[in-house]
Amino acid sequence: ANSPERTIALDRWINPRLARVVDWNPVAAIWPPPEDVDNVYLALRRAHPHFTVYRREEIPERFNYRDHHRIPPILAIADEGWVITTTNRLSPEHLPRGSHGSDHELESMGALFLATGPSFRSGQVVEPFRNVHVYELMCHILGLRPAPNDGDLDAVRHLLRPDPLNSARAAPYSAEKGAHHAS
Repeated sequence: ANSPERTIALDRWINPRLARVVDWNPVAAIWPPPEDVDNVYLALRRAHPHFTVYRREEIPERFNYRDHHRIPPILAIADEGWVITTTNRLSPEHLPRGSHGSDHELESMGALFLATGPSFRSGQVVEPFRNVHVYELMCHILGLRPAPNDGDLDAVRHLLRPDPLNSARAAPYSAEKGAHHAS
């Protein structure tokens, strides 16, 4: 749960009428006018010890969030447990009770994955894996051709039964071969 004591009011450092904030908590996506990007960036870099501010080109590669024209020129990411808001939304009734979208490497951002059915091994407890692989897994099970994505079926193949009928029914699509094939 978020706490009023762990808030960062952006409007204490930048004019919200000047720099449009299109996303707030825990990531603030900020679009200042092009001529003000440097000033807003510098003001925010000095603003608060519990968030990190990036120019678009400085956003860490691991976020896979910087090489598109819709990514804002400035991104501010709150530390775990902190909220980015405005001074008029600091009261407890306006404060969000929780949030999502934090750094995926934080332990608190982990999720529980439960699966059952004819394709999955039963009674198995596995090490954590990145959720980007779930899409590839579901496409494989359903025999669907996945759209381009960052997942990798091999990262989660150990969840599947080694049943030959399952493999034949849900043969993955191979972009190299242009067809379905049994793995």
